[in-house]
Amino acid sequence: MESVYRSGGLWREDALAYYESETYGKRRLWQMVKEQMLERKGVWRNGVRTSKYFIRTKGKRELIRAGVEISEDIKVIEKPKKRNRKREWTERDIEILLELYRMRAVKLELILEKWFGESRGYGKIRLSVMKKEWLVTSKRTRTNGRNEAIYRITERGVRLLVERGALKEGEAVRARDLEFSPMQKDVMMEAGELRFTLPEIPYLDSRTFKRKHEMNRSELVLGGFELPDGDCALYIVRDNPKEQTVQRLVREIGAPRSNISRYLVFCKGDKTHFAGIRWSTGGKPVHVLPLNEQGVTILRELVFGDRLAELVGEYGELCTAPENRWRFRHVLKTPAGERFAVETLTGDTVLLERALREYRDTRTKIVLFLWEEDMTTLERVKGASWIEVVSIPRGRLQQKTF
Repeated sequence: MESVYRSGGLWREDALAYYESETYGKRRLWQMVKEQMLERKGVWRNGVRTSKYFIRTKGKRELIRAGVEISEDIKVIEKPKKRNRKREWTERDIEILLELYRMRAVKLELILEKWFGESRGYGKIRLSVMKKEWLVTSKRTRTNGRNEAIYRITERGVRLLVERGALKEGEAVRARDLEFSPMQKDVMMEAGELRFTLPEIPYLDSRTFKRKHEMNRSELVLGGFELPDGDCALYIVRDNPKEQTVQRLVREIGAPRSNISRYLVFCKGDKTHFAGIRWSTGGKPVHVLPLNEQGVTILRELVFGDRLAELVGEYGELCTAPENRWRFRHVLKTPAGERFAVETLTGDTVLLERALREYRDTRTKIVLFLWEEDMTTLERVKGASWIEVVSIPRGRLQQKTF
């Protein structure tokens, strides 16, 4: 570079003469051009196309650093010092890593919404810092016509959780073992989104749930919610499931589990795959709901919430039923007296099937609450004279007060 500076420009042939190998010389000249130390211009010389190299400001700074005196006044820019202070990780960073470990993969939008709120710009910066430190990794994928970033934890992130005491060293799972298989990726992501939709209810991921209830790793359950009366097992069924998958799910739900109080089956497509199925749960509810906004609202307001009694309040007071041989859970108190009540508003048909098969008390009818649009259930109870049907408009579910 000093020769290029002193001569005001150096022909390619003269520059290559400084190197023993012409190939190596070409590579070094190309690197200096790439680093913006030299400028290369193509020119014609004696009828032959060749190149001439000129020094650039960055090259002059390198000459000054090397101790070469130049006549121009060039300001030398100091190279930024490398960071030698250990980066500190906040409790929020650890919470995000622990969530990525439990859920295995989380969308960027869900992370920003839960932990950063309106400070989404700062959230993206913080995640980029965690990614630069190799605590997390991300991959863009196209879902529902949108490009979305999916974040996962890395081996270094798992080690940090162990160091902070968030995970036990002997029980921590390697990051590469947390990857989803292509078959389970979509339903596991849906389960993760559902978990963020109900943040106030404690959620158990699939590994923790199966370990707690001593279930086989190959079982279909995706996780569950912790409720005061026991856990709620979560299942998500794809569009057009195979018949053997439906039968396998029915058998799995029918297996005796003492600490599971109810089952939740979300269907991405049509619910008719489970129409008429006799669930063998000993009276435990099985809520079959569509995986959409309406299904999530029913789950939040009626299954996990306490608005069921408010929804049917105009017909009487819905109370907890005393112990009975049919295991009905509700009685409806009216000025005319008390009657057993069952409902399919929450997608549960277990007690309805029991009322159709076993209840034959002609003195008092059972009150059945269902949605007006539920023609399948209406057809099912046709001819059952001991059941009084009360239809509820589905639009009332969107009202803040019933």
